[in-house]
Amino acid sequence: MAVLPSNQSPPHKFKGDIDAAVETVKAGGLGLYGIVNNAGVIVMGVMAEMDEADLDFVFDVNVFGPYRVTKAFAPMIIESKGRISNISSLAGIATGPAYGAYSMSKHAIEAFSDSLASEMRPLGVHVSAIKPGAYNSSASTSYCKRRNAQDSSSNQSLFEELFRDIAGLCDDEMPNQYPEPDRVADAVMDALFSEDPKEDYLAVSASGQSDFVIRNVLQDLVEINRDYEYSFSRDQLVELLDEALASAAESERR
Repeated sequence: MAVLPSNQSPPHKFKGDIDAAVETVKAGGLGLYGIVNNAGVIVMGVMAEMDEADLDFVFDVNVFGPYRVTKAFAPMIIESKGRISNISSLAGIATGPAYGAYSMSKHAIEAFSDSLASEMRPLGVHVSAIKPGAYNSSASTSYCKRRNAQDSSSNQSLFEELFRDIAGLCDDEMPNQYPEPDRVADAVMDALFSEDPKEDYLAVSASGQSDFVIRNVLQDLVEINRDYEYSFSRDQLVELLDEALASAAESERR
């Protein structure tokens, strides 16, 4: 059995496509300033019963896709002191029933973006994570096509009501009630070309989506801080929030 060197990854099915893309950009002779990692597929299901192949599929596209593209183009981006924008999701911050697999992948993108940003910053490269809310997208339609092509009639779920709710989402061809993702495009443009880009962009289509995320972040903060030896007092938490707001305001003024 062949043994790969410790610094060499095994080939994957997209390697040829990514290598070809790199060669195409190099052949253009203009370098590369920006990457937008917009890979995204959805799989819905109960976490305790999900087929591992479905989880592999989501991570292969949503996580390993951006990782592989970024790794392949990193030398060119570093040379140009360019920008990298990763499309995350509100689901990378908060989640609920049936969205676990998708949320896991987007939580991974959040961690990937944060770590990548800290590593690239000293080299002059800026990394942003953009968190869209609900917009018109083909991801849900693609998921329903895959689901409807499967025979799920024999499934015996321990979560019958939730299983029926998930299945019902693909029963009918409902018109997409969400707006076009113009605000996501605006966030990408700012991340790529602004003189002072942010590391995190919330690109929502309704105030309720923003409210949902911010409240979840605050609730997590409260829960993390609750009942342990080094808990902050209410006044100390308010002081920390004021410091963070002041730091953000100072950054905008620079």
